[in-house]
Amino acid sequence: MDVGTPFLPKENTNVSLFSVADHDATGRPGNDAGPIAMASENALDFLRRVRLFDFDELFFNDVLPSIPLKTKNDTVELRLTVERAKFEGTDCVGVRASSEGKIDGIQCGTSIRAFISYELVTLEQEHHEYMQLEHQPIDRRTCISTKDDCVFVNQINKNGATETRSSKVFKTDEVNGFISEGANILLQRLMIVKGFEDPFWLPCIDANANLCVASYKELEYRTIEIGSHIVESRGISRTLDAHDDVPVTWLSYFLNDGHLAMRVQVGSPFSMKLTSIPERTDKDQFHAKSVFAKKPLDIESDLQMNSIFEDKKEEKENDCRVYMAKHPEVRAIMADFLQFVLLRQPQDAFECAAEYFGPLSPQRPCEHVTSTCLE
Repeated sequence: MDVGTPFLPKENTNVSLFSVADHDATGRPGNDAGPIAMASENALDFLRRVRLFDFDELFFNDVLPSIPLKTKNDTVELRLTVERAKFEGTDCVGVRASSEGKIDGIQCGTSIRAFISYELVTLEQEHHEYMQLEHQPIDRRTCISTKDDCVFVNQINKNGATETRSSKVFKTDEVNGFISEGANILLQRLMIVKGFEDPFWLPCIDANANLCVASYKELEYRTIEIGSHIVESRGISRTLDAHDDVPVTWLSYFLNDGHLAMRVQVGSPFSMKLTSIPERTDKDQFHAKSVFAKKPLDIESDLQMNSIFEDKKEEKENDCRVYMAKHPEVRAIMADFLQFVLLRQPQDAFECAAEYFGPLSPQRPCEHVTSTCLE
């Protein structure tokens, strides 16, 4: 189950997965159940091309509150933390994720603590899901670890007073490219930063620790309003197809640097979205204020622009000629002033003009021209 989705009973969410070995003609995993979940070649090639320096820009946190679609009492908050860590003395990536809140007045949530290698191998992961029903609380704990070329999955399910335990082991060569929920958080950030090609799917496990396949697909760019900003985001669709149930899909939209901006589970009563811009995000993708650099105009080489310019020029000249014909006093005033300046040749022509035309202003009393113009 995706960490962004609070733990709910099956009848409320229709979330279930399937195990496959075959693929249909489109390259998408088929519906025939099989003992091995295979990865697509594009996905395996992507994992082979991941390098240590690709993780340098992935160490940051995300916090996304929910946007309820039913009532304001339905509140859930998603928290993601990615940091450098060590596991049994080995450098790795520590991933913590939690999604907790109330839905229909019922407290529920899911949390993950994982140690992921720089090859996206799950060294260890603890996944806890719960729902505090009044008479029959539900609690599920799943632990995954990779040792000695095997993936070990141990699960404890509590349904009221009933407790069940299960253990499964998968050979790593049979589940090449296996991706846990914790590794999926890193994977999607890498997919946004590096890009990926369809078809893309990897083996994983479902809520009941059954082997299944997660299919990824790139979505079209989408603009999202975050606070006072309009942000361009890139999306990834993650689908888990059930062999004996309907598929479930999560739509996740990211900023250019990998920050999760919005997540929606198709059919869910709510979505999760950022409420403010992360400090480390590239501001160039925001459109709160558009700024355009000035470009030099080359009117002579642009025939259309030159034609428009000549038309406007002729129109303005005609307007000026009409005005001057209606106001002959303008020409007389300018001629008198020009003659006045040329005869006296003052040192400061601007000050002389101010003093010459000053008495003509209706806001000033008539005064004689000062000595500045008479120098």
